[in-house]
Amino acid sequence: MDDRCRHFLEETALEIRKDVVRMVSLARSERSALALSLVDILVYLYWKVLRTFPADPGNPLRDRFVLSDGLGGPALYAVLAAKGFFSRDELWSFSRLGAVLQGMPSPGRTPGVDAPGGPPGQGLGIALGMVMALGKRRRGGAFSASGMSGEETASCVPAVFCCMNLEELREGCVWDAARVAVRDDALGGFRVLVNSPGWNGKTETCRDEEMERFASRFRDLGWKATVGDGHDFASLEEGFAALSAPERKDGTAVSSEQGEPCGVPGVLFLRTRYGKGVSTEENRNAASEERPFFSRPRLDSALRELERRGGGGTPASPEESAPEDASFRRDIFNSSGKEEFL
Repeated sequence: MDDRCRHFLEETALEIRKDVVRMVSLARSERSALALSLVDILVYLYWKVLRTFPADPGNPLRDRFVLSDGLGGPALYAVLAAKGFFSRDELWSFSRLGAVLQGMPSPGRTPGVDAPGGPPGQGLGIALGMVMALGKRRRGGAFSASGMSGEETASCVPAVFCCMNLEELREGCVWDAARVAVRDDALGGFRVLVNSPGWNGKTETCRDEEMERFASRFRDLGWKATVGDGHDFASLEEGFAALSAPERKDGTAVSSEQGEPCGVPGVLFLRTRYGKGVSTEENRNAASEERPFFSRPRLDSALRELERRGGGGTPASPEESAPEDASFRRDIFNSSGKEEFL
């Protein structure tokens, strides 16, 4: 990945993180830590991988994306707004009654959302159903035209990506879907991302061991599994490249001359940090620790810290992110200091 591309992605992720902390602050939500851990993954996915049509969200040729853990919704909403699926102003009404952006992603309400966020582990089965349905349409000629070669037809077939949380892999329904996915080589285009956030120290060590254990289990079922860094765009590029090369179950390379997304499904485990970008969120000792919503002082502190870090900057210490003066304010608050949407 060249420096110009990496810089663009880092700056985009920085702006997305700012919008995430603004929207969860206005909503008085506690869903910031997981959403911040997802930002880099979603930025790379939406700007470098997925084929999207913001002006026509229902376009049948669009790639499908399923966010299994709905608690990461704020990150997805901020990315969709940046891509132009809806106005950025919609972010400031996140999780309010009747708003376009509800607490959990809703495909019938929010443009660009293909599947609902719900019970843990359900996303993989939903995404697998999409792959099967698209395969049936492909076999019926829905994505081919007269004179198109097999390779051209394959490039028109929508891809399906599912992003899960590491903790969801403890659910039995995940492994039921994983077993089904390897029964048909035509499901080889199925790609799963496993966001694997850790807190710090020992918890990250345990996280890494758990990742390797689950990756080994996927391989035993016949999946292609690899591990990467979810906050490093070069690592993300390598991980997606490793999954994009189709293989047979015996590990040999295959081609898709007839437009078939052949091979085996792939899963990419990505190491991330809860609250990435905001030290007060990153430096918590455990997920069980109290997580107050972003009050005005905490919001100002988080936004200043993100400004200092910039795209891909070195994490600031908790002391560096302390509030400075009360005169600092952001455009989502009015001049009286009161929140505009409360």
